[in-house]
Amino acid sequence: MENVGEWARTYNETHTNKIRIRGRLVRLAMAEVMTVYMGIGEDADGCVVVETIRAFGPREQMTGQGQSRYAVYQQLSQQLGKMLEGGAGLAGVAEMVGGYSDLFVRACRVCGRVVGTEGHVPAVVRVWTPDGWAAEHVGCVG
Repeated sequence: MENVGEWARTYNETHTNKIRIRGRLVRLAMAEVMTVYMGIGEDADGCVVVETIRAFGPREQMTGQGQSRYAVYQQLSQQLGKMLEGGAGLAGVAEMVGGYSDLFVRACRVCGRVVGTEGHVPAVVRVWTPDGWAAEHVGCVG
């Protein structure tokens, strides 16, 4: 935990997305896409892990309810939260979130659309394939 600030500075130097840390709250800003807030802690081995995660619109303020007012970011928060179930390190989560930089332009690998017909939400599910991360709509998950 004592090296998390140094890690964030290195991350900011090598990525277009920017991280800010305030206590145990990490903010990862992706210009024109979203802002992700992560609550961090330590596991039994002293490694920094993400305990909570919420996505918001890029100009949206974090609300008292702790969730975005937009369905796309609500669904995205649910998808990101699923990957935390087995415990996830901060660096790995930051890289995974970075994979969403194409959220509003990447087509679903199942239906081929960018925005799905169900609720008009883009492909918020990411599935690892031999070719890298593939995007899918929640309703198209195969």
